[in-house]
Amino acid sequence: MSTALALVPILVFALAAWRGVNFLAPAACAGALAALLLAGFPAAVFPRVFWIAAPMAAVLFAGVLLREVANPRVAPAAPRDAAHAHRRLFVACFLLGPFFECAVGFGIGAMFALPFIFAAHRKGANAAALAMLTQCLVPWGAMAMGPMGSADIANVPAIASGQAAAAAIAWMLPPFLISFWWLTRDLGVSWFQRLADVAWLAALWLVLDLISPYATPDAAGIAACAIVAAARLVWDERPAPAQAVATLARQWPYVALTLALAGSRLVPEIGAITKAVAIPTASTLPEFTPFHHASFWLLALALLAARGKNIPVAAAWSQSKRAIFAGAAFILFGEALAQGGFAAALVDAYTQIAGNLAIAVVPILGALGGMATGSALAASAVNLPLTLPLMGDDPLPAIGAHVAVAAAFTALSPARVTLAAGLSGLAGDAGAVYRELRPLVAMLCGAAAALFAWGV
Repeated sequence: MSTALALVPILVFALAAWRGVNFLAPAACAGALAALLLAGFPAAVFPRVFWIAAPMAAVLFAGVLLREVANPRVAPAAPRDAAHAHRRLFVACFLLGPFFECAVGFGIGAMFALPFIFAAHRKGANAAALAMLTQCLVPWGAMAMGPMGSADIANVPAIASGQAAAAAIAWMLPPFLISFWWLTRDLGVSWFQRLADVAWLAALWLVLDLISPYATPDAAGIAACAIVAAARLVWDERPAPAQAVATLARQWPYVALTLALAGSRLVPEIGAITKAVAIPTASTLPEFTPFHHASFWLLALALLAARGKNIPVAAAWSQSKRAIFAGAAFILFGEALAQGGFAAALVDAYTQIAGNLAIAVVPILGALGGMATGSALAASAVNLPLTLPLMGDDPLPAIGAHVAVAAAFTALSPARVTLAAGLSGLAGDAGAVYRELRPLVAMLCGAAAALFAWGV
């Protein structure tokens, strides 16, 4: 295939997306249609798209439904002093918010954190910017769709993909913490408190890294956040046993989800039962085990909890369908490029020009994909078919790095920033939030460059 022909779907996508981020998903559909027409509709495309997109759709729908069940509608009590406010903000931004982001995705972690941020007397752009720091563990957001989907796209084991992402995210976490200190600098906390922040964030990463070799990413992310968040809340609040039990009872769907995922991944006997039913998928994808997959547990618990509280399912569908269709569009576009031979032709042409520096395009595409789509999975769906040939004989470190970079930059995606801005009373003024996030932008660019220079 000539380079000129291989560029046609990319140009169709670029022209269709020219009007702004709201047109990215239709543009992906247009680019996919162009690729399919030129390649004669390869038979392998649609089965792969279905088996990658179907679990993603279930997770997004169930996550939004579960958010309605456990949404904290009562504002938390105001902190006692500046140090207490700092601790509460840290827990909201780096422990509770990421936990709900791991369970639900879709930027929901920011929504859960905002009541705690408002209670600490943060307002406007500052509150919205703090809420975006909850996206620091987005690789594991929405039951780890980033590393799980990337594993399917690249045909590598899910556990190995999760391990690579855990190693890479260590490079991307410091910018989030330093940005947190910048956004809360008016509190004037001591360096001892900041050292405590470093210790707790390091503990979160360490627990995640230790769990990742033994559990698939969907369980590793939510389990790490649950363990460290529980330890921190006990350390800070010293709740009475009855109070702790009452808190867990109110959040029973998330407790059950964490236990189900941890048990089925870490206890071989339970895992053997949940894997007993296996459904054949596309020939290049592993068998689908519905009772073992995170989407089953999330969907089952969400429907059960919603029925108990008489929450309408239709509302969750109306809120999640746009994200579902957008994710499916990018998966279709990426698979059309890969299966139609366009990705291989473009990579051949690019490597002839770039030579040994060809790998440098991976973090650039990851950052742009994460910002544009607001999804690590969508970024991987488009970018990995193009960049896998550049990653050498062992692509896992580069895959993990791509997921980490794309996920980190979702914190700057217009969709997520606009959502946080609107909830903070800044509807139509997302620019004010971006101004607050300028240090994070600069540091994430530096961290991504360093990761690919020395960490891959």
